[in-house]
Amino acid sequence: MIENKKIYYWLTLSGVSQTKQRKLIEFYGSPYDLWQAIRSERRVIEPNIGAKHFEAMLHYRRDEFLDKDLDSLYRGGVKLICYDDELYPQRLKQKEVGTPYLLFARGDLRLLDFPCVAMVGTRRCTRYGKLMVARIARGLAESGVTVVSGLADGIDTYAHRATIEAGGKTIAVLGSGVNRVTPVTNQNFANGMITSGQGLIMSEYLPSFTGAKYTFPERNRLISGLSLGVVIVEAGSGSGALITATNAAEQGREVFAVPANADIPQALGGIGLIKQGAHCVTDAEDILGILNLSKKENQKPSNLQLDMFEDKVYTALQDGKQNFDSLVAKLGLSPAELSATLTALEMKKLIRKEPGNWYVSDS
Repeated sequence: MIENKKIYYWLTLSGVSQTKQRKLIEFYGSPYDLWQAIRSERRVIEPNIGAKHFEAMLHYRRDEFLDKDLDSLYRGGVKLICYDDELYPQRLKQKEVGTPYLLFARGDLRLLDFPCVAMVGTRRCTRYGKLMVARIARGLAESGVTVVSGLADGIDTYAHRATIEAGGKTIAVLGSGVNRVTPVTNQNFANGMITSGQGLIMSEYLPSFTGAKYTFPERNRLISGLSLGVVIVEAGSGSGALITATNAAEQGREVFAVPANADIPQALGGIGLIKQGAHCVTDAEDILGILNLSKKENQKPSNLQLDMFEDKVYTALQDGKQNFDSLVAKLGLSPAELSATLTALEMKKLIRKEPGNWYVSDS
């Protein structure tokens, strides 16, 4: 039987919207039954999705084509997470999120194991906004929280950067495909997030999709959906960040707003949220307290299983403190592989870094 991941990819290639995908699958009972029905149920399916998408479904329904296309994505470093996978984030399965059946990702999927908090805001941020982003992102990172944002210019990018600089983990949810990072000025930064082992970029859109005006507000529901809460740092009265805040409230997530100078336009959205009942916060401790997350609890992800590299490095450090260069020579890992692995073990609080690039087991 054809696997669901391939069927979801087929539907995505055909351009069928998430809403219509859900209706069709619910009608037929399973993705496989829909796959089987496509050739004989035209009169039932076409009125629901339109002739153009129905013809696309027929066109792409070839095992050899789908296998070749998927293999090309895998070789390019794109990972697919389908609704049925164990890795699929449970928080995105909530009805209010508008669950995508398929997610495309590049980077470390283990980041989804950590508790997440989103930070979003205006593209035209002030120096004060940048300072507040850095303070809060650093505190969240040090507490083992994954910081989620949208990689847009301004607050979003500063949130990702501050998290990386603090040694933390961050997820960027894109309004374009994972192979078409928008804005293009963030392409190198996004690649650095991935190669460092500290970042994950993900999207519900095909990897080569360039993004459209509607997709950026649409992806905001996934930013809030992944997270336990959303922090608004500077947002004008018409800012897209307020869409994320609205999504968060509808999904039952906590909404936080950073207070700012009421005389500037960038403060109006946050002030409005505080008036409506959003939590007024000025540091990570405020957020952790409201979410009932202690630093001790956040230091470990929900799944502590180690991969091959992590187990190898962790075992080596049981022999005593060692520096980075000695580990490279001893274990035969590349510097990039070792750096990513050490970061992962640090985030799990199984090891710690000491001055001089030395590492020691912490358990």
